[in-house]
Amino acid sequence: MNEIKKQPVKSEQLEHREQKVASSQLIETEIAGLKLSLRSTHDKQTIDQLSAIVNGKLKEITDAHSEISFQNALILGALNLAEDYLMLRKQAYQDISNIEEKAKALFEVHPGNSKSHISV
Repeated sequence: MNEIKKQPVKSEQLEHREQKVASSQLIETEIAGLKLSLRSTHDKQTIDQLSAIVNGKLKEITDAHSEISFQNALILGALNLAEDYLMLRKQAYQDISNIEEKAKALFEVHPGNSKSHISV
């Protein structure tokens, strides 16, 4: 029996990522005392800001827990940053939902009236 092999379909997200990698640049930074060469589409200033956030979080953890291992500090730092990201993302979605509700209320058509109460 002959099998037909299908070509994998690239998602738009994957294609976008491949385009970004193609246009990326090599940027030097330092995280936790380790010099790194990162390939990124971001500029040096953005990479430095990201590195400062990670370094700040690691310093915060090692200052609070002097006996913590480097590996555990990295894991705890990653969890802390993931928590920050998740909370900000939830808050952003809630803010968007609130704005949508207010916009909907502003544009509601009242019974018997085909026009909104908003005028320009």
